[in-house]
Amino acid sequence: MDEKELVEALKSQVDPLKKEVTDYKASTESKIVEVKSDLGKQYTALEEQIKAKADSQTIADLTSQIKSAEDKYDELEKKYAAQGGDISTLATRLNESMLPGGSNAPRIKNMESQIQDIFKKAGEDGRLGELNNKSWRETLSDGQFAVQEFNTKAVGGMTNANLSNGFASRQISQTVVRVPANATHIRSLLPINTMTSAVFEYPQENSPAGEGAPGYQGAEGSTKPQVDYDITMVQIKPVTIAAWMSVSRQALQDIGWLSGYASRKMTEDLLNFEDQEILMGANGSNQLNGLVTQATAYTRTDGTWNTIFEYLIDAISQQEALNLPPTGILLHPRDYAQLLRYKTSTGEFDFPGLVFAGDNRATLYFMGLPIYKNNKIPRLTGLVGDWNQAELLVREGITFDVSYEDATNFRQNLVTLRIEERIALADYIPRAFLKINFATILS
Repeated sequence: MDEKELVEALKSQVDPLKKEVTDYKASTESKIVEVKSDLGKQYTALEEQIKAKADSQTIADLTSQIKSAEDKYDELEKKYAAQGGDISTLATRLNESMLPGGSNAPRIKNMESQIQDIFKKAGEDGRLGELNNKSWRETLSDGQFAVQEFNTKAVGGMTNANLSNGFASRQISQTVVRVPANATHIRSLLPINTMTSAVFEYPQENSPAGEGAPGYQGAEGSTKPQVDYDITMVQIKPVTIAAWMSVSRQALQDIGWLSGYASRKMTEDLLNFEDQEILMGANGSNQLNGLVTQATAYTRTDGTWNTIFEYLIDAISQQEALNLPPTGILLHPRDYAQLLRYKTSTGEFDFPGLVFAGDNRATLYFMGLPIYKNNKIPRLTGLVGDWNQAELLVREGITFDVSYEDATNFRQNLVTLRIEERIALADYIPRAFLKINFATILS
């Protein structure tokens, strides 16, 4: 299904929901009008009874009816007011783009859409077409992304000239180049929390976890079993991951898709580097200490095993025996594909224990665990672990900045784009992750 067909399919699902919201709103408003009209009739009836010198019981009955109608009217008013915000929010969401993507694509799609809207509005307001000296900053709805003018870094150069292959007269296609995206970004597998200071200190369980174990008390009055646990307090600081590029103002004006492409491409490239460092960070100066770097090396129980399946079964059971049951498996895409290539001695494909499940049956499960794929984990390396035992800490969320006054931008009519974030990684129980070397069976 191409993009146009996908959009039409989604639209066919969204339109009935939009109609349902509109009908519900109209129905509620109609009920309020009906009760209000009934209330007016009750008031009129009371006035007529009073004029006719009705007895006190009749007046009391009418007064009770009016009070009941007033209560019903007030209840509907409150209910409508309380639901008004929900109706507006739902209507807005139904009008937004809901194209699906990878496991973390909705979040990235949201950022991309809002960034494009900001660039579009800036162009309409003249901020992309006229020089100015005032700063402007806009924060996206999730508080994770912003746009700002400021004076910072040295410039490079990306102009119409190096986008045109030297042709002076040309018609520029406005078709957006699609940005390739990783199947799974590692941040989507981890808990994420805000880091509120420049240093974060957390307890890390050593391996082994401690000495001693609970047991029976001997004779009455004898010493009971003693235990102790080995915990190390680890201090980490946030690291900055960033990239920048320079582009001419003329290129931004003439090539409508360029700003959207740049924002998406820089975002995806930053997340790809983040994936690599969360997994393989070397723990050097201003570097993360990666999960694979800290993980325990897997040792196979039986030297005759020659399939990834046997390695995974053994690794999972080893972790379960340590009371550290894994929650997921991470493989390189090529190793992931190998799982689907095994055959029996007579040539039939053999996928023991593999199940496709989840949204659109797109997730592969083995022994009840989801198998994720990411090309930043080295080929022939697997990671089996409890992904809840590590945490991504965000000191500064992904921020996209635009500078018109950077270095010689004013004189050369250039615009500098910069993307950055400040993050840290806490690995609370490193031995909760087991790294597997498949080289002996796949090399």
